[in-house]
Amino acid sequence: MSTPTHPRWVEIDLLKGCAILWVLLIHSRALGDSLGFLYVVNRAVPLFVILFGLNSTLWWRSRQFPQALSPWYSTRAKRILVPFWATLPVWWTLALSLRPFGVEFHWWLPFVQIAGYAASIGTGWFVTLILLLAVLFPWIEAAVRRVGLWPVLVVAVAGELVVENFHVELIERIGLMNFMAFPPRILGHVVFGMLLATWIDRIGPLAGFAGAALWALCVVVKQSQLWPELSLYAAVAIDFPLAVALLAVLRSLAAVPVVAPLLTWLGMSSWGVYLGQMLVHNAVIFRCGFTSDLVPNLAGCQFPFAGNPVYGSLDRWFYTLLLLVGAIGFVWLGGQLLRIYGSLRRAGLRLPDLAR
Repeated sequence: MSTPTHPRWVEIDLLKGCAILWVLLIHSRALGDSLGFLYVVNRAVPLFVILFGLNSTLWWRSRQFPQALSPWYSTRAKRILVPFWATLPVWWTLALSLRPFGVEFHWWLPFVQIAGYAASIGTGWFVTLILLLAVLFPWIEAAVRRVGLWPVLVVAVAGELVVENFHVELIERIGLMNFMAFPPRILGHVVFGMLLATWIDRIGPLAGFAGAALWALCVVVKQSQLWPELSLYAAVAIDFPLAVALLAVLRSLAAVPVVAPLLTWLGMSSWGVYLGQMLVHNAVIFRCGFTSDLVPNLAGCQFPFAGNPVYGSLDRWFYTLLLLVGAIGFVWLGGQLLRIYGSLRRAGLRLPDLAR
């Protein structure tokens, strides 16, 4: 029986490539608090969630529910959990050797981490969030098939507005890690991605212009505070037109040499890049600690240019490069380990098939 396939839209990979680079800039804070950082770069994770909904819908488009539940969960486990498990020995080696402040080594910690709850792992909340979304998505797809896309989108976005309105109380009650990994705070983005999947072949210049205009309107509402009652809605909605505008722009840039292939590779490898930068980021924080604004204290580490009065402005950009190089190294190492694993299977060892 052949496996259903769907066309590969290069602009999706390009946007994922941009978003993973923006994740590095979020963690390095190389751009400070500029408007570009706040309203484009800092939206990387919501954009990833929109693309998760889009790609997941394309996967389910020619498959039946519930018959496809088993292959869905099998492939998601291989894509998400297996690479995450590969990070855990490295993280534990770093944590046990450096004994960082704030990490408590409870007996249950390795067990919840193996289950996908990335407790004590800096930036690991996204791992837990995407796993929960992968678990929930088939049932969202079933709801859409039962009652239609628009009713599910309205309910999901309304849920996001409620969570956004009470986010301070929720963080106090369940903690920041659990809030960040709380699916209802971002389910509207998943369902909007499902909507984009029905439009993906029609996102052109006109849609891109409209998306850019609506995004700019959201920025004005957020920045000006002229309509404070609308700020809540702008905070939730800003990623929707931004995703449309970026997909339209990137579609037109798909043929650009060098840049487009590099971004495409980063997009296709974005999960491994995220996990790799997570390990580097944790290692630096374990060794250097935080500054007052909760970014790594690079001046306290022996990095090139760190603390140098002449080259000090390069600190954050050097750290961005360090995150990127470490992340690519993790992806390369993972590929080598998978090749060795495949050789062992071909040699006759009875090992689980990790092919996607």
